[in-house]
Amino acid sequence: MTYVYLGHGMDLLKGRTPDFRFVPEGCTYSTITHTGISSNLGSVLNLNYISVSHLDLLLEPDKNYDRLSRLFTGEENANNYIHKTKLEEGDYHLKLEKERYTNNHCSFLFNFLFDPDQTLIQLYRSGLYNVEKPLFPLPRLKNESYLSPSYSYIVDTKIGMDIDLVPLIYKDSLFPTSEEIIREIKKSNTESLIPYNVFSKAVSTITKNVNSAELMERFPGNHYNFPCRDFENDNHSFNNSIVRKESINFQNRRYKNKNRTKRIRTKQTHLGVHHFKHFINDMALLFSFAGAKAYDVNLLTFKMRLENFSQRFIPSAQIFVDKMIEHIENHYFTKYDIDPSLLKVIIKLLKEGKLEGNVNDSLLE
Repeated sequence: MTYVYLGHGMDLLKGRTPDFRFVPEGCTYSTITHTGISSNLGSVLNLNYISVSHLDLLLEPDKNYDRLSRLFTGEENANNYIHKTKLEEGDYHLKLEKERYTNNHCSFLFNFLFDPDQTLIQLYRSGLYNVEKPLFPLPRLKNESYLSPSYSYIVDTKIGMDIDLVPLIYKDSLFPTSEEIIREIKKSNTESLIPYNVFSKAVSTITKNVNSAELMERFPGNHYNFPCRDFENDNHSFNNSIVRKESINFQNRRYKNKNRTKRIRTKQTHLGVHHFKHFINDMALLFSFAGAKAYDVNLLTFKMRLENFSQRFIPSAQIFVDKMIEHIENHYFTKYDIDPSLLKVIIKLLKEGKLEGNVNDSLLE
């Protein structure tokens, strides 16, 4: 069986490190972003489109990894979607049985604020779906705004929602089912018009303790979990970015013989900026900056130290620049993802010879 996840996701922690699990026998686990990083709505809607247009590829992700990667990142849809730049931010990762992955929780409530006043909620189909069986159409990517009412429902939270909307949102969902949600709602509300928070709390009650590890045991097959992978809270080690880098390298080694199209980066991306921010925080932790959790503070500290360059700071500055160049060369981020004012200072110091490193070889210019 082949499953897609519709909802909001977060990667789980054990203490301050990722909750590592191993893909069970008879399963594969696919994601469109890296641990600790958010994805975008377009990637999920694109997955739904591919589940209809190229279902045969989804059934064998390892065999079809190269083609799927191009489809998931929009490379084969250059003229189809106005959302192509968003799709390019994705990076398809596949874990096979017995391989390590980071456990994830999905809310299975695919909701978004629809208006600036934050009173209207847009509800997409939500839940866990087996796309190998005929389905009432799932929301798909189109050449229009993500907030188009196609495949979705608008709820005014000041008024509430009709309980009959629940079976429409969760039609064909294996988990949670509409029957489960309605039973939970009726424990506290027997009216046909229900407050939105009663509905969302009912879904949360059913799903809050369920994670991808449990779902793969309950539903063996190919699992495509494309929602976000932000960590569940901020109490995590900045060194978790090293885990992400190892995962990227692992994926690259596995498919190094694939004839993948190499995208040329000419601008920053959501993923690259995330990686750069993690790099800044990692280095702040290494140098024991006070309060090394705030990216903006850490970035400002590095800029000030580099701008007011002194002989005493040379060893730390050289380590900082060497590590930055290493990350660029390992495609962790590119020069386009680096804060422009920081990049300008570093290039100046390299050209003046105050720091070691060839500007051209370092890919900084």
